[in-house]
Amino acid sequence: MTAREPKFAFDVVLPPRADKVQDVRDFLTGSQPLIVDEPDTLHWYGYKTLDQPDGTPGFFGIFDTFPSEAGRNAHSNGKVAAALFAHADTLLSGAPQLAPVDILGHSSAAAGTPKIGVRAIFTAKAEAAEQVKAYMTEGEALVREEPKTLFWFAFQKDATTFGVVALFETEEDRAAHASGAAATAFDAKAASLLDGSVEAALFDVIAVKTPA
Repeated sequence: MTAREPKFAFDVVLPPRADKVQDVRDFLTGSQPLIVDEPDTLHWYGYKTLDQPDGTPGFFGIFDTFPSEAGRNAHSNGKVAAALFAHADTLLSGAPQLAPVDILGHSSAAAGTPKIGVRAIFTAKAEAAEQVKAYMTEGEALVREEPKTLFWFAFQKDATTFGVVALFETEEDRAAHASGAAATAFDAKAASLLDGSVEAALFDVIAVKTPA
């Protein structure tokens, strides 16, 4: 990785109050111009996951990346973070779930506008954590062969918790990734490596900052 490549990130979950869904959406949209002025916030995606078939509402989220811990700290002390915590009691049904994570691998395509995505969280068996970490790092090469996967980030939250965030322009592109070499290889190993199932959530992108 070069000095300006993503090495650190925040994985943020924002559970909205039932009557404040539009207000949270507006907050994310309004935050984007402020994020543009943060030079060390490399990528920033505000999104909302799809509602469940049983009517359970989706949650809002943010995934943002940084080249250094100093950049991540600057963001966490910036205007958007301050506004979020100032309005959390009004907008959210619970406290913001803000997890600092380490980037294990990433890929970006040459062109395209991210409009939809997927966020997956999974827990490795304790004895398999290093294998999962290695797969996440090595999976970058497979994803780089997917021209329609616009952005892909593999990350580690703690000793056994890992995740992936991937972004696409169309539903067809997202489906192609789900059936691609990286996802297929991981699915084949999941039962032996993971403690429980993968928690996957599809989402719509609300606001974006990507490197110029």
